[in-house]
Amino acid sequence: MSEQIPTLPPLYFATSGKYTYARTYHNVWVPKKNGSGKIAVKENSDLLGATNKSLPDF
Repeated sequence: MSEQIPTLPPLYFATSGKYTYARTYHNVWVPKKNGSGKIAVKENSDLLGATNKSLPDF
């Protein structure tokens, strides 16, 4: 029996007040404002879910 492990998209968790949001994202490299190099910016983020309890500290 061979089960395939699903590939998950990149996730990040953002806490705002008493809510924690789970989101997916895609990084896009854009030039810095001062012109020296590039930075990664999260683009096309989608909300997967929210909870009114903060994540525990690990």
